[in-house]
Amino acid sequence: MDNSQKPEQDNDKGFLIMALSTITDLVYSFDRDGRFLYANQPLLDIWGLKAEDAIGKTMAELDYDKDVEANLLADIRQVFDTRQSLRGETPYTSPEGIKGFFEYIFNPQFAADGTVELVSGSTRDISGRKEMEERLRNSEERLRLLIESAKDYAIITTTPDVLIDSWNKGAERMFGWSEAEIIGKSNEILFTPEDRAAGVPKKETEITLEKGFAEDERWHIRKDGSRFYSSGVMWQLPDREGKLIGFVKIARDMTEKIQAEEKLRHAHENLEIKVEERTSELAASNKSLQNEIVERRQIEQNRLTLLRKLVTTQEDERQRISRELHDHLGQQLTALRLNLESLRENCREYADLYDKITQTQKIAAQLDADVDFLAWELRPAALEDLGLLSALSNYVKEWSLHFGVPAEFHTAGLDDVKFPPEVEINLYRITQEALNNTSKYAEARQASVLLERHNRQITLIIEDDGTGFDIKKTAMLEKGKGLGLIGMRERATLVGGTLEIESGSGQGTTIFVRVPL
Repeated sequence: MDNSQKPEQDNDKGFLIMALSTITDLVYSFDRDGRFLYANQPLLDIWGLKAEDAIGKTMAELDYDKDVEANLLADIRQVFDTRQSLRGETPYTSPEGIKGFFEYIFNPQFAADGTVELVSGSTRDISGRKEMEERLRNSEERLRLLIESAKDYAIITTTPDVLIDSWNKGAERMFGWSEAEIIGKSNEILFTPEDRAAGVPKKETEITLEKGFAEDERWHIRKDGSRFYSSGVMWQLPDREGKLIGFVKIARDMTEKIQAEEKLRHAHENLEIKVEERTSELAASNKSLQNEIVERRQIEQNRLTLLRKLVTTQEDERQRISRELHDHLGQQLTALRLNLESLRENCREYADLYDKITQTQKIAAQLDADVDFLAWELRPAALEDLGLLSALSNYVKEWSLHFGVPAEFHTAGLDDVKFPPEVEINLYRITQEALNNTSKYAEARQASVLLERHNRQITLIIEDDGTGFDIKKTAMLEKGKGLGLIGMRERATLVGGTLEIESGSGQGTTIFVRVPL
């Protein structure tokens, strides 16, 4: 070698070493026996050594874990033998006990004669990425379980040309096709032949493209050829840039409702025909038949009264469904959306993950909005304050004085609440019955009554620290005990509420009454 070039080469080597020392990743090189030939400053800082104290030492001499040393040494020799780069991961535990993962890359460095002279490597901490990947997997699994658990709803996604690309258990249950059978087929297969001939599927897609969504309520067809009446909505699925990537449709089987309405309509029509026929006959009869006319009018009035009771029962059921939607599915969707938002903010540098999370957020947000709308539609609120707070407060005081058991009454969130008369009397009677049971059977040292409002729900809690009781056995012997548990539950049901009892021997008793506003 020309010695005149050596200073320039030494300068280049010095510049390279200085550049490597400024990299935050761990950069190093090994010989075939795993001895360190180079280590940049971040790696030296981890060891707490100077370069001259570390270079030439093996991993064992630098206190590496034996298993880690064995694995890394095997990888180094594999690079020497195969002359190919190698990528791997290894766990670590920091001096503070924090566990994480390193990702390393080993590259062969060739000598002038083509042999592998040394192996260079770099290592970076990927613990954050691993954690985000795990959280994303967990979030996607929760969303998958949520969609799969919605067995009463068909949730279907399609490509832009409306080929089905996802199909939940609810869709399989509703339409009869398994996921393997339906994926890749056009959504037109779900429509009746006459709707397909009329271009209904295409019109639905066109409306969705124009408005962003399209409502649909019509007869559909199952795999076995049977028909059912479905109500659903189709939405666009855009990506982050607003480009259409497909559609999603959520549908529910409404066949039973339609059939019930049809039967009721026929019943009304038949009844009206019969009444008209009988009225004509009675009009032609003598005065001795007038009593029968009055009786039949009373029967009609009773029918109307029965129908009103049926409507009331139906409203109670709607309130129950509304509570379940709001208290369970609504909270889960809110938690899901918060988790997705947190994940999305932590994945901005990973474009693919960021886009997938954004798409999932839009689906979750729409599901959340639909659940809120259904809850609101099923349970409108109308309250009238008739003095229940004063009545309960006075009763608790008088009861405490009479039986010598300290008792307290508290309220929360009820300053502007007005109760309907039916709610007032039933909540009052439930409190009265519960405290009477406390005085007769509980041997309590103290009791408390709490009436509070949370969102659109009134909660009444009656609690004592008495002897408690076995709920199942007492329910079987309730007539003899006189606890009135059935009566309290019936009163809660009359106002669309629920009653739950928590008790056990020596554990006191707590009664929870929840009534929707």
